[in-house]
Amino acid sequence: GEAGGHTGRIGTLPLLQEILETTSLPVLAAGGIGTGRGLAAVLAAGGEGVMIGTALLASPETVGPGYARERVVEAGSADTIYTSVFDRARSQPWPQRWGGRAVANEFTAAWHGVDADEEMLAKAYDPSDPHSGVVYAGEAVGLVHGTHPAGDVVRRIGADAERLLSRFA
Repeated sequence: GEAGGHTGRIGTLPLLQEILETTSLPVLAAGGIGTGRGLAAVLAAGGEGVMIGTALLASPETVGPGYARERVVEAGSADTIYTSVFDRARSQPWPQRWGGRAVANEFTAAWHGVDADEEMLAKAYDPSDPHSGVVYAGEAVGLVHGTHPAGDVVRRIGADAERLLSRFA
């Protein structure tokens, strides 16, 4: 549930524990992981690794609207919303039970939870406007403090996890 984009409603830690109890297959965790502490927690719980997304959104290699990096760096962890309003505005065919976690903005403030048809939402939505365009990001967005190359972010997360886990080895 902490992940950005289209995700479920169960938090990463409860879901990870549930899955690890039911399989002996390698398990990767995703959602809300943006630092070495998150990676270390997953490894300590028995996961084999993680998939990170939001932690890389401000990286120069990331593709998306020009305003997205700035919005990600400025956002705090509580600045995301789980909503289907962007899908409805863009006539995206996601099943109704799946929303998407995105950085809240003026569009979500005006339209999330409002009973409006897709045509009305489409007219109000402008993907080029930083105040209404979608920036899918998870709750780990508050851990993104600047624009750094993706390789540097991944190396830092790995090194920090290794340092933390070595305290207990």
